[in-house]
Amino acid sequence: MNKTIHQLDTLTPIESTDEMIVYDVSAGTSKKVQVKDVAGNYSETETLTGATWIDGKPIYRQVFTFETSLTIQPNSWTDTNISKTGFDSLISIIAYSETKTCWNAMTVQFGSTYLQLLHSRSGAITVKNFVLEYTKS
Repeated sequence: MNKTIHQLDTLTPIESTDEMIVYDVSAGTSKKVQVKDVAGNYSETETLTGATWIDGKPIYRQVFTFETSLTIQPNSWTDTNISKTGFDSLISIIAYSETKTCWNAMTVQFGSTYLQLLHSRSGAITVKNFVLEYTKS
């Protein structure tokens, strides 16, 4: 059962089927989404996070998976196969290797055609997928 804030006597645990309203500043529209689709959801489908970047635009999250793992050499920008079209601000990235090791020390930027990844650890790393948070242009 959905309740407005003034109806709540105490805070109740959130369930994945609970709904919330997300406002898309750039589109000027609101939509109803389930909590499971916003909080902590990781999907290969673009998902609104419910958060807003400093420019007022909504933040999206998406998991990108490579069919063939991408090898990234240290201190060298590496093109992904992800087109840079449609992105505005790149907010955060977390990359995962084939062994599910998390690489938080990744940097992402716009290349001439694709998004590019960089790391500064010693030795090459092999990335199977990465989570990107971004705003759209």
